[in-house]
Amino acid sequence: MSGLRPIKPLTDSASREQRAEVAEGVRASLVHLETNDRVSGWVRNMSLGGLYLESEQHYQVGDPVQVEALVRDGDSVHTLKASGWVARVDENGMGVQLAVLQPDAAATLERLIHKLLENSVISQR
Repeated sequence: MSGLRPIKPLTDSASREQRAEVAEGVRASLVHLETNDRVSGWVRNMSLGGLYLESEQHYQVGDPVQVEALVRDGDSVHTLKASGWVARVDENGMGVQLAVLQPDAAATLERLIHKLLENSVISQR
């Protein structure tokens, strides 16, 4: 997995539990790493360690996936690519645990999460 690095664990366990609700539409795709099937949907919340993708199609818990999303960071748009696995599935979508991000993606995701949290659009999980 060249160009990818493990996500650093958060030192504050309370921060890990904060999930930012995504008010603006963030469209993302999950690519199954074994079958190359693609599922697209809307990101409804995200944290530094994962996200919830609202979608009609689902993978199984434990399935390895790559997340691909376009993320706005101020006036810039970045492609966020991360590897992880499906952590939960419900009738509305899938929760994905992120394991590995591209080098710049971790910093971009952290800035986005903090910006959403500063705007008081959070939920405690």
